[in-house]
Amino acid sequence: MYLYKTILLLIAFLNLTISLGYADMGSCALYKVDISLKNSQTLTGTIKWLDSDEDIYKIESDQLLEKIKRLSTKTIVYKKIQYLNFPTVKYPTGTKLKYSAAAKSDVIEIQNSNVKSVKILSASPCGMERQIIILPQDSIDVLKLKPLSIVQITPNYETYDVDICLNYNANISQEELKSKCASLYVKDWKDKGTLESTRERERHYLKIENDLVKQKIIVIHVAGDY
Repeated sequence: MYLYKTILLLIAFLNLTISLGYADMGSCALYKVDISLKNSQTLTGTIKWLDSDEDIYKIESDQLLEKIKRLSTKTIVYKKIQYLNFPTVKYPTGTKLKYSAAAKSDVIEIQNSNVKSVKILSASPCGMERQIIILPQDSIDVLKLKPLSIVQITPNYETYDVDICLNYNANISQEELKSKCASLYVKDWKDKGTLESTRERERHYLKIENDLVKQKIIVIHVAGDY
């Protein structure tokens, strides 16, 4: 019960912040686009764009192209955005929120210097899509089913990041799940803050995450500062 209340409060805070459009977070838009590359390839998909401009939902295709080339070097194109059934989050009113996700095979990273033109097909404000969680399609499929148990850890209290571990292994107890989930992070890491330390922590996280998947435990990382 405490877990679900904590997740509920986190999502409520993020959703309220999004809806109010706080200046430090800016506006977020989802654009369904056709992107033409200089090699004559055309991509159709969705891009997410964060901007301080409150009218980003109304901009023209050439304006979006100018912003993309001027403000960033890479663009992520999502061929398909999906929504996770679990963890289930509900407001007291009964409104149900779902985390958004994309399969790794549906994510394409392009260099903006290679973009020739962009055509906006549609635009809409972000909701839970402000963060799109990247997972293998197998994991997304598993998350359609109710987990046997769930554990949440908060590794960084400054950013309110949350890791949610969902267990689908009947041989793993709640206490074991807590221990396994906590092993994603190493306390008192040496040389904290250095680039090499950051990379080493990332490698450690990915290794443990992959090990947990083999044990039928799926990890969802929710960034609290997006």
